[in-house]
Amino acid sequence: MITHICVSLPAACTAVADDTALHLLDLFFKLNEAVNILQQADVTGLWQHSLPIISQGKNTAPVIAGYSTRLLFDRKLLDGEQLYRAFYYAMSRATAPATAAAWLEGFLKGSGALLLLDKNLWMVVNDWVRELTEDIFTQVLPLPRRTVASFTGPEKKKLG
Repeated sequence: MITHICVSLPAACTAVADDTALHLLDLFFKLNEAVNILQQADVTGLWQHSLPIISQGKNTAPVIAGYSTRLLFDRKLLDGEQLYRAFYYAMSRATAPATAAAWLEGFLKGSGALLLLDKNLWMVVNDWVRELTEDIFTQVLPLPRRTVASFTGPEKKKLG
């Protein structure tokens, strides 16, 4: 079953509406947990093969692309330099602010600890927020706010 999911998932993550992408993100999160629980090399290999395809897909929903990038980093399949390159690309000025915010939401899903532990990533996010104009900031605020709301109390306090 996981083989079919891993083969079909990259296509399922493309050209989806925002609400569908959020639902898919929750399913994606659960699938990752299932793969971790199974601890079977063949299943893990299939999953790890699917993640870069999804994270680098041109039409992948940004929230899914961000989460896939995070999983690649968590699994040590993306080193620091590659992560920064992906992060800067997703958060660049050429990227629409709403798209960048959705990517960030996926990337930070489940934990703000990554920002606490990596000051360079924290600075990238901080610089991105500071560069937003007031009207664009107001427009994209719900996405980062929803992301931060999922962090633990101590994570929020430390980030603040």
